[in-house]
Amino acid sequence: MATDSLINSLSSLSIIITGVNGNKYDVTENVTAFTIYESIDSFFLSGIMSMYDDSGLINRIPLVGQESVLITFVKDSIKRSINLNIIDIHDVTKIRTDASGIKFRLVSTKELLNSASTFSQSYSGSSTSIISSIHADHLNESIRIYDGGASTMNIVFPYIKPYQAISKVLQSAFDVNGAPLFLFETLNGPGYPVIKSIKSMMSEEAKFTIGESALFNTGLAGSTVRGMTDDRHHIDSIKQEAAYNTLSLLSRGSYASNVTHHDISLKTVNNTVFNYKNNAESVNPEMISDNFKLNEYSLSGLSNAKHHVLNHNSKAFDNSLANFTSIEPRSLLIRKSYTNRMFLSTLNIEVDPIKEIECGNCINVMIQQNIPTLDKVSADKISSGKYMISAIAHIFTNTSEGETYKMAIELVRDGIGINHQKVKK
Repeated sequence: MATDSLINSLSSLSIIITGVNGNKYDVTENVTAFTIYESIDSFFLSGIMSMYDDSGLINRIPLVGQESVLITFVKDSIKRSINLNIIDIHDVTKIRTDASGIKFRLVSTKELLNSASTFSQSYSGSSTSIISSIHADHLNESIRIYDGGASTMNIVFPYIKPYQAISKVLQSAFDVNGAPLFLFETLNGPGYPVIKSIKSMMSEEAKFTIGESALFNTGLAGSTVRGMTDDRHHIDSIKQEAAYNTLSLLSRGSYASNVTHHDISLKTVNNTVFNYKNNAESVNPEMISDNFKLNEYSLSGLSNAKHHVLNHNSKAFDNSLANFTSIEPRSLLIRKSYTNRMFLSTLNIEVDPIKEIECGNCINVMIQQNIPTLDKVSADKISSGKYMISAIAHIFTNTSEGETYKMAIELVRDGIGINHQKVKK
């Protein structure tokens, strides 16, 4: 059995810093911990790294926040290489007279390019093709489009940074179902950013099933088999951060709302009514009860919960394509509804690393009911079930006892457990 297949294990860890003088320094033994972050809300990988200096590294490299870092390791017989840049030395603490502890912030080179770039240019086409063009033109990297944008537009960007422009497009970008699109990069992914729709991500089959309780990790024979491959991927810790915030969802118009639409070029005013049942049905509609009513109205009929005002200019560019300020109002309301409801229930869990998963994937989580374990206990049907991974923190430690690797995962969904059955009266 490979050593990197044991619980929380990895092997062949190497951390090389290239200084501003071009020299390379192996600081593997000096690094005590580092964390790599990925999220569907982040266009690039980022991280933090902690190390100690008892050999004059600060002066020899020197460490001034302009260095590159190459991190390599093996996990589950797969070699990973991560290239990041030090951008900030934000904590240097004296441990003793001749040694200090240092912390760095790390980001992808793409973010440095973004910070040093502004452009003024017009783009036309689908929202995803515009994002792809901006990324290739100004950040020197192609992206993969899994879910194409359903909206087309003409837009002029006046002296703006690439990621600012991409964020602006994503605010009004959606797929054919009206669901919002996300541009993000993952550690276990293809090595470049991808564009995916929240609805398609949440609708995918679960790639893995994990169960709670670290007690499972000891195995039936006790601690003598701890760390065996078959005992991996159980939850070490679990916390439900938030769930079912009915007040917030109501007040934000997630279930129903309306919009007043002003077109300054046509001099018209129109009103559009939105309800989720007709336009943005939940992946798990059972979560939304038809019996919950206010003033005899169901959730889909409470359109006065939120009123939006949109100012458009349909004749801008005098072109057959829509422009950035003339996207159909209902499409924007559908996008807002999906965005608000995607975090209906949120779990934070810590597990042994799973090589098959990354942000945007779905996994099944099995959670025990809150009753004494007297015999075999069925899963909590409300909290268990399929979740989508919205963020992962890859947590590495490097001590005299060896290297370890854990995943802290944020899971979200817009419903309740898929095995939940309605109570019959």
